[in-house]
Amino acid sequence: MAGSIANMLDPDTRLPGGRDAAFTLALIALAAKMAVADGVVTASEVRAFNATVEITQGREPQVERLFNLAKQDVAGYESYARKIALLHYQPRDARACAR
Repeated sequence: MAGSIANMLDPDTRLPGGRDAAFTLALIALAAKMAVADGVVTASEVRAFNATVEITQGREPQVERLFNLAKQDVAGYESYARKIALLHYQPRDARACAR
């Protein structure tokens, strides 16, 4: 219940695209911060990201820009991880109904 209320009050869920957009933005930022955690983002890490995350055609420049901004340092990775957890969270009853 608390997670659902927090999600409803979260300004990120009011983005165009709603929760899906907020989840995607947090995922991109967290992936970049994880890639830089060891000090350098390698070409293989970028290739792995591109192979794993489906990017809508024409949105590549925006995704690249966000990734590049987020990879500047690891600061804030906790908030992106929390955001993903909140947006992905479904109460036990909701999971049962989704089956």
